[in-house]
Amino acid sequence: MLRDECGYHGAQPYWDWTLDTPASKFIDSPIFDSVYGFGGNGPLIPVNASNNEVPGRTGGGCVKHGPFRNMTVHLGPFASLERNDQCLKRDLAPEYAAKFLSHDKLAEVLLHSDYGWFARTLEGGTSWDDSQIHAGGHFGVGGTYGQMGDPFASPADPIFWMHHANLDRVWWSWQKKDLAERLRDMSGPIVIQDWSNAQAGNVTLEFPLSLGYNNWDKTIKDVMDIGPLCYSYDELY
Repeated sequence: MLRDECGYHGAQPYWDWTLDTPASKFIDSPIFDSVYGFGGNGPLIPVNASNNEVPGRTGGGCVKHGPFRNMTVHLGPFASLERNDQCLKRDLAPEYAAKFLSHDKLAEVLLHSDYGWFARTLEGGTSWDDSQIHAGGHFGVGGTYGQMGDPFASPADPIFWMHHANLDRVWWSWQKKDLAERLRDMSGPIVIQDWSNAQAGNVTLEFPLSLGYNNWDKTIKDVMDIGPLCYSYDELY
């Protein structure tokens, strides 16, 4: 669609967050540069200790610098479907990001030999202490009050797409370590965090994928190999 409908012929960038840890390097990452990047943090909203906030968050207000400083987000917070015009907010949490976006955490993910444990390790758990690299990118940027920390509105922050492109790169890096076997290796919960598959069963290669009114319907089996999808990565982990 980017090529055929929007006339875009460039590359799709990804954010290799392992280059931006430890915490002392995070806020100074080129991705947050106000001229060449995506802009940085919002002003600090005072910490509310009773609000189970993301540890070490440093912002929470509207992005003030960079190309998205005047961006309007139309949906959120959370699952409301009502239009709610608001600014783009970020709440950078350097220590949290450094804990879960490090080379060591990535190595834990890539170590597993089957997809079920690869995905479970990539996703982690439900508390701040047992999260993993997927949540590390979301809450490291979105903290408590930014859209990236909102499971329903996170795609409103353009950094979302950079983060998820790199998660796809992580998955392809893992697949390439044993491609013949891992192109057929799929499992995991249909309901988020239901690691026992008790609520809705197990995902298989025949699980349907759809983009609804964009008229794109496939199964997971159709997208396991990125070759037919006409893209590749310049480097793998």
